[in-house]
Amino acid sequence: MKVINYILADYLNNFEFIYSISYVAIGISVLVAGLTIFLSCISSARKASKVTPIDLIRNSDDIKIKSNKIKCPRIISKLFNVGGEIAYKNLKRSKKKYRATIVSLVISIVTFIAISSFIEYGFKMSNVYYQELGYNFMIYCYNEEDNSIVYNAYKDIAKFDSVDEYAIHRSVNMKIDYKKYYSDFGYRVNGLENVEDTEEVDTYITILSVGEDEYKRFISEIGENYEECKNGAILIDDYIHYGDIKKEEGEVYNLKAGDTIEGTVDNKKQSLRIVAKTDKTPMGLEEINSCYGYLIVNDEYIEKLRDTVEAALMYINSNDTEKLGEEIDEYKKTAGEELEELSFSNYDEYVESNNAFILVISIFLYGFITVITVIGITNIFNTITTNMNLRSKEFANLKSIGMTKKEFNRMIRLESIFYGMKSLIIRNTNRFSIILFNI
Repeated sequence: MKVINYILADYLNNFEFIYSISYVAIGISVLVAGLTIFLSCISSARKASKVTPIDLIRNSDDIKIKSNKIKCPRIISKLFNVGGEIAYKNLKRSKKKYRATIVSLVISIVTFIAISSFIEYGFKMSNVYYQELGYNFMIYCYNEEDNSIVYNAYKDIAKFDSVDEYAIHRSVNMKIDYKKYYSDFGYRVNGLENVEDTEEVDTYITILSVGEDEYKRFISEIGENYEECKNGAILIDDYIHYGDIKKEEGEVYNLKAGDTIEGTVDNKKQSLRIVAKTDKTPMGLEEINSCYGYLIVNDEYIEKLRDTVEAALMYINSNDTEKLGEEIDEYKKTAGEELEELSFSNYDEYVESNNAFILVISIFLYGFITVITVIGITNIFNTITTNMNLRSKEFANLKSIGMTKKEFNRMIRLESIFYGMKSLIIRNTNRFSIILFNI
């Protein structure tokens, strides 16, 4: 508990885990264990009580099986000779003990792989998700009275030493005629397939600026020239549609580089020339998948479309997110009530928090795996050891008729290999059946 409290010290808000034993749980565990042992013993005891002493001395009822049922395949005889044939027949004539060992092995293997994979994927998904974002800090603020205050605050924050890269998102929505620009895929994903021609449906496309620095970086990433792009728009038109049966990916618009898209912004006619088309995204749009698409423009261009442009979000790639958070808190104190709604999300903290909780869960799960594995190994060891002890007379007979120590060891090793091979075959067959079922 001390280790867990230490790991989660920053996330529990002065709460602590306390180790407490439930006497009710202990009592139930004792009863279950006693009942399990009783049921395990009673059937064997009843069976043993029905056998006469002379039969036990002869050991004639230990194994009853017809000779044709223990016939060994020729391939085993050819590959492993006499030792392999005897090992195979030993497993065939003691099926109950063989099954118990196989079941123990399969359960141990499947449990270990399942839980360890769950833990591993938990860490990977947590890290991969935030790595794909392209930023580790986000700021948001809404000021309906004067949005320029928010925009100026974002530009001030961009000058902090802890900021490496940033994108300030400002957007306007342009109303367009979907009948003129939508593809068949666009009709389908926007639910317009059955809309009659006379019916009016308002559709919009978002015109977005991301700040001059990020815009130039984005232009460079898609291999375009800034001078050619600054007086036009870059179309992002790559939408993923998750339907009832399968995932579809396609383009919403029948537009290409060089085309012009027309619409209205605040009831004023506007037209934008598409200077480039890409499936790449600037900072802040990595995980946003819009079926209405985006037109990316520079700051100067978006200011021509509307006098006041909303600046709601700022995305940052910071070299020290903790320091940046402290600097923003200090900045808010000096800014006054105008930036009272300014808030931020530190994604590095989210990653650390997620990994801390996953680590704690993994401690408990690996502990559970260890217990299950120890039980499985103990069960396997006891089964095989008991089986070997019961077969001591058989081993003595084999040695008396000329089986060498080398052949004897070979036989025992082959029996162990057969155990392991069958366990892996059952485990992999189960895995492939699950894959095929999912497909």
